[in-house]
Amino acid sequence: MASHNETTYRYEPDVVYPPGDTLQELLDERGLTQHELATRTDLSTKHINQLIKGAVALTPETALRLERALGTPAHVWNNLESAYQSHRARQAETERLHADEARLDTFPVKELIKRGCIQRWNNRTDQLRPASMERPAG
Repeated sequence: MASHNETTYRYEPDVVYPPGDTLQELLDERGLTQHELATRTDLSTKHINQLIKGAVALTPETALRLERALGTPAHVWNNLESAYQSHRARQAETERLHADEARLDTFPVKELIKRGCIQRWNNRTDQLRPASMERPAG
């Protein structure tokens, strides 16, 4: 049984691939075409192609269809999609914060850190994140 004093480490990958990459790998391994998968899932070939390209999100309903057609559990597809969308959202937030880094020059950040008003972070982008937010690993 885990004690309350144990440290928990979160794994945050640097790169996350869209579920479509995994779907295409599975089709290649099994020698299936996008058209064959479309027929098995009762989806259009265009929709399967858009899933593979990452142009559309993989919905829970589609995950169930893929489970029935390919045998890969729906939760695997849902987890891949969730991880991919979370990663994209974090990237977008980091880009937005990076664009706002110049705002830090309008505040006495070093003095605020020295007085213990704010915590010091390793980079300027993280310095802009709200105090309640968890900082990315690395």
